[in-house]
Amino acid sequence: MAGIEQNYRGGQGQVVDAETFRDSVGTMEQSGKRKWVFPRKPPGKFTNYRMIVGYFLLIVFFVTPFITVNG
Repeated sequence: MAGIEQNYRGGQGQVVDAETFRDSVGTMEQSGKRKWVFPRKPPGKFTNYRMIVGYFLLIVFFVTPFITVNG
């Protein structure tokens, strides 16, 4: 894969030619071995709020079928 090494956002990256960037799979190395992708949890208060709202909605959706109204 033809490219120029360059630093960006504190890490190593490659600027790839527009014609050759589809010639290989993004998660495989040149030798054919798999490049593992390790996602990380994004920091921030909105992520925490989203998780709290998600847990609350799960509780509501699982509990409401068992609530009886007028009978």
